[in-house]
Amino acid sequence: MSYKFHRQVSAWRQARAGGPVSGQGLPVIVLVPSDPLLFNASTGDMAMISAVMHFCRETWPDARFVVLTAGDVADEQVRQAGAVPCRVLDGSLSFAETMTRIVSHEPTHCVTIGADVLDGSYDPVFSALLLMITDMLARRGVKCVVTGFSVSASPYPGLGTVFNETCQDIVFNLRDPVSFKRFGRLSRARCELVADVAFLLKPQMDSVLVRGVGDWVDVQRAKGRRIVGVNVHPLVLELVDRHEIDKVVRNLAALLIELVEEASLSLMLVEHDFRGTSADAHCLGPLYDLLEPRVGEFVFLSKDRLDAKEIKAAVSKFDGVISGRMHLMIASLGGGVPVFGIEYKEKMVGLLNHVGLSAESLTTAREIISDPVAVRQKLSVFLADLDATRAAVVAKGPALKAMSSLNFAGLTNG
Repeated sequence: MSYKFHRQVSAWRQARAGGPVSGQGLPVIVLVPSDPLLFNASTGDMAMISAVMHFCRETWPDARFVVLTAGDVADEQVRQAGAVPCRVLDGSLSFAETMTRIVSHEPTHCVTIGADVLDGSYDPVFSALLLMITDMLARRGVKCVVTGFSVSASPYPGLGTVFNETCQDIVFNLRDPVSFKRFGRLSRARCELVADVAFLLKPQMDSVLVRGVGDWVDVQRAKGRRIVGVNVHPLVLELVDRHEIDKVVRNLAALLIELVEEASLSLMLVEHDFRGTSADAHCLGPLYDLLEPRVGEFVFLSKDRLDAKEIKAAVSKFDGVISGRMHLMIASLGGGVPVFGIEYKEKMVGLLNHVGLSAESLTTAREIISDPVAVRQKLSVFLADLDATRAAVVAKGPALKAMSSLNFAGLTNG
């Protein structure tokens, strides 16, 4: 990996200079997605992209979108979203060829979706590629922003050099205070603290699927029960430990059965990511199979896929959410709903800090395996404090939306 990374850095240094883009017409906005293969198979990605496109269309009603892609699936999904795919991220092109294809669209603006792919903790070569393309567009006079992203506890050290050498017109937006501090240790590049752009996503309250969730919620409330959403997925364990995911599911099922029976809870299992081996279904299907024989009357797993706007609408009807997905937590918090997180990549604590909540509302897959009694105690405290936590989250909502809007400062200033 180190050799490939350093070879890429060398190629970028040789290719990054270039003349200005000649775009003179309507705004043409390049989107650099965090998943150029599947585009929106992650509901979190869908939430961020939808929020970005909505902002841009409100600002420039005639704007056109060009999305950088890496495969046929993404190309088709981009077209369905009303944008134009530009196949440059499949690894087959040189930097010069990549820029030729992008510049042919005469871009005026670029939005790079930061998410959690820019610190190299998954793939430093891919992280560097997204940063380098953004840099080369900025050097050519395109207004570029990088929306709020996370920095894990172990970012790839070599990326500090890439961040430091990017065009000084780029401001890197960090989406939580912990990531902001980590980025400051990694790089000297300009950075700002914002909130995740998905806090701006507008819920779709009137869809058929959301009304179906609402009907189920109404039935459960009529029985005097509180409603809690639940999400867990394979990535809550690192790859080397992934073989133990069945232990996570079994122990979590036992805890939830206790809470359903003793705390008058009803549970909706919420699918939020549909990408291959990391899809939520690999955990939520087995979890439902364990819950249904014991507490099936109080458990719901939709057979239909809710999109990002529908999920934000659906979870707003809940009393709380237990989530292994950060963007499900964001959807919940954005609707004033308290969250209990199953941490991974050490990034959820920053989100909780952002909304004024403590890390006591966090567990880990390892703790679920090794100390379910402790997890049970944490969940009991979380449930006992739901009303007070909801009031605090609702009060924080306007400030979070204002901080989320800061993601776009670099697009509209000047």
